Amino acid sequence: MLPKREEGQGLVEYALILVLVAVAVIVILQLLGPNLVLVYARVIGGLDGRTLNTNGPHGLVVSYTTNASSSSGGECTATISDITLIATNDGRIITNESVAFQIYAEGGPTGSSMTANASGSGLINVAGPMTRSGPCPLKLVVQR
Repeated sequence: MLPKREEGQGLVEYALILVLVAVAVIVILQLLGPNLVLVYARVIGGLDGRTLNTNGPHGLVVSYTTNASSSSGGECTATISDITLIATNDGRIITNESVAFQIYAEGGPTGSSMTANASGSGLINVAGPMTRSGPCPLKLVVQR
């Protein structure tokens, strides 16, 4: 007599393997999350010609939304919102802390002081809107 064929067992084993892989990926991302954000910030800054200093406090604008208008003389005035930045201290990303900084337009007058909370991943979000002026094209700079 032939043994009874068991079906579906392989599917359950594959599902268990996928669940274990998913749990391992989540744990790894939790442990490496801030470091991945720091690498991402360095790449974004490098593409824009900026670097994150490894000494003392530093900050880097990662992204923002702007609506700029230019005037005579090459000056731009922009309404800026949805700013995402990263703050570091001695080359390490700041997470789950309150961070004081200034955001201003490169070459423009000094920005106003702000304080915001860094998330667990190290990203700081500032909703805005704020208005800044400076030479065109307008680039945002973080000063800590």
